[in-house]
Amino acid sequence: QHIRSCDPVVAQNDYAYVTLNTGNQRCFNGTNELQILNIKNLNAPQLIKTINLAKPLGLDIENDTLYVCDQGLRVFDVTDKKNPVLISYSGDIKAQDVIHQTGRLIVIGTDGLHQYMQTAAGLKKISTIPIQL
Repeated sequence: QHIRSCDPVVAQNDYAYVTLNTGNQRCFNGTNELQILNIKNLNAPQLIKTINLAKPLGLDIENDTLYVCDQGLRVFDVTDKKNPVLISYSGDIKAQDVIHQTGRLIVIGTDGLHQYMQTAAGLKKISTIPIQL
């Protein structure tokens, strides 16, 4: 799968989170999914869970909260690696990559660079630097 799919990866402790996608000419005939792998033994990683997605791109993790760019921004609780829970989905965010920084998210999108704050009610936009192509 990894040979024919682009695959951003983040790792934390004994687990790696991989988004495979077929979104451009270099990444065709692959798959569109999130994979969770146990990497405790780096010579023999084990696939724990696969979640089908639309067109996943960048991702980041903070503790047990996983942020995945997938035709918007998906937020998963990955406390239970075998049963991740989708906490929220924001389809209006044109996310291509995401960086987490202590309670804030920097989201790189097709329309600009956005900064969000994580609140109990969800993500709250706090700033934007627009980009025109």
